[in-house]
Parts: sequence; C-alpha cells; structure tokens
Amino acid sequence: MNTLHMNKILQQIAEQHGTTPEQVYADMEYALEAGRRSTDPAVQAEWSKIPSRGEQPDLQDVILSCVCRLLLEV
Repeated sequence: MNTLHMNKILQQIAEQHGTTPEQVYADMEYALEAGRRSTDPAVQAEWSKIPSRGEQPDLQDVILSCVCRLLLEV
C-alpha cells in the first residue's frame, strides 16, 4: 500500500467521522500501541498473524492485513 492509498483511506474515515486525517491516524496508532502492549494471549496470537515489513506491524501493515482477511471472507 502506498502513501497515496493510505492518505485516501484516512481522509475517507475522517470525513465519515467529522475529524481530520491526522486525528484518525493518531487514534489508530494509539489503538495499535494498546494491542502491542496487551498481555492477553488471544490478542498476541492475532498480532502474530499480521505480516510485517519491519520488527512490528505498522498501521499500513495492519490495514493491508485486514483488507486481505476481508477479501478472503467474501
């Protein structure tokens, strides 16, 4: 996923929720960090399923993983 696609996604979410793309990004990052820090084995099991381009999945990795999972369910 390139930056242009990511920006479009953030803009669309922001418009739907009456906020800014920057706030959407910050809120998503906050949620990701909560997931990363969770000690719940079920949460950690889900994190281990997300492919990552780095040490840990970043926001783009998580969104791409979610999209792929949704497409596989259709």
